[in-house]
Amino acid sequence: MSVGRAHAKERALTLAIRALGWLPYEAVEGVLAALSVAYAIVQPGRVKHALAWARAHRATRWSRARLVISMLAHRGRSVAAARMHLLLAPGEVRGRVDRRGHEITAIPAGSSGRQFLTFHFGPPVASLRLRADGHDFADVGEWWSYLGRPSMRAAWAALPRRASVLWPEGDRAARGIALDRLRKRLRAGEAICLAADGGSGREAFRIEVPGGHVAIGAGWWVLRRLTGAETIPMLTHREGSRMVVTLQPPLPPPVADPVEDARRCRQALAPLIEGHVRRYPEQCVTLAFDSGSAAGREERPEETGRLFGSDAAARGDAVIEPRVVQ
Repeated sequence: MSVGRAHAKERALTLAIRALGWLPYEAVEGVLAALSVAYAIVQPGRVKHALAWARAHRATRWSRARLVISMLAHRGRSVAAARMHLLLAPGEVRGRVDRRGHEITAIPAGSSGRQFLTFHFGPPVASLRLRADGHDFADVGEWWSYLGRPSMRAAWAALPRRASVLWPEGDRAARGIALDRLRKRLRAGEAICLAADGGSGREAFRIEVPGGHVAIGAGWWVLRRLTGAETIPMLTHREGSRMVVTLQPPLPPPVADPVEDARRCRQALAPLIEGHVRRYPEQCVTLAFDSGSAAGREERPEETGRLFGSDAAARGDAVIEPRVVQ
């Protein structure tokens, strides 16, 4: 999707949610969940992909159908959750989104910065909860909007926030510039938040999950090798009406050998991701509906330019070292 189309889509969703702002937040999620289920009737191809995912997670036809309906509803709720700041103040977000796991400490003076890694499954609220807690970091590839309620706009604008770094799709030169900007920020001891999976650009490796795979991008991995920045994965899920952000332990520090380094990262991430997908298959809507799922799309290696095969890093096979890593 082009930057212009992405901006237009984001603005349309923002205005739609703002129009629903007179409703309680739970009702906004409910409306979008219902619309998402109804939209599947217009685009039945989406349901076909979701059924392929459901077959890997449920044994009977009835349980598969229930899983597909649940996934469609979660997709609508995720649209609302990603724009929760339009309707709720930071304190209200903290009241709805729990934070668990690894404790965040101050970045030591003179050291490299920190990377927070998000994933395209579960409600997209990890960076929002960190922002509501007052953590100062730069988002990567996010268009932050203040088109919500005026009172919410002022509340969020008062929090510390560094400028976002756009990660454009389909433009390798622009992505190289963005990567260099992020490298400089990390070496200056700043924090950034970016997605570890999906998107455009090269893949580092893939992690197989029931019904598909998770394509792990190379951008964060290259930045980690260049700067030695602490890298913290974050996973999200729903527990009833509440959402939960779990900060995992930091990934191991980089080692000189890129093959061994990728193997260690994959070894640390694989059980976290596979366990999360098995536990919450109905919440992994991007994997079920979009390009992250092997069940939903035929693999096209020329699009990804993967650095490491799904098993190569684990076996220690020869791989291509990214040119940016010296």
